[in-house]
Amino acid sequence: MKTIGLLGGMSWESSIEYYRLVNVEVRERLGGLHSADCLLRSVDRRLRDRHGLKVLVPEADDRRLVHEVIYRELCVGVVDPGSRDQYRRVMADLAGRGAECILLGCTEIDLLVGPQDAPVPVFDTTRLHARRAVELALAG
Repeated sequence: MKTIGLLGGMSWESSIEYYRLVNVEVRERLGGLHSADCLLRSVDRRLRDRHGLKVLVPEADDRRLVHEVIYRELCVGVVDPGSRDQYRRVMADLAGRGAECILLGCTEIDLLVGPQDAPVPVFDTTRLHARRAVELALAG
């Protein structure tokens, strides 16, 4: 197996989830007590529109809410059901404005909400990155 280089999330809370997901994928594919050969680095990075996508973002008040929940709750391990309800409202609003899908572009967000919480398809970057990293590590 090749070494997997993991670029962590905005905090160690989501980096733990990355590490866990990668190792779950390896165990499911190889069985037994196998775990991934990993190098983990945590840095900060932003979503950029590089592929011609039209990106809708929440309104200013909702962006503030999303930010506060990430940094005041999720980054310190707090998962509040009231915040989950607010995120559901924000995602429903985006869908109502024409969003065809929701990208969980911050790795902490999947600690709070998932596909079951949105009226449109959700792309969970934490899980997608972990799955692809394992695929590449196990390839030929």
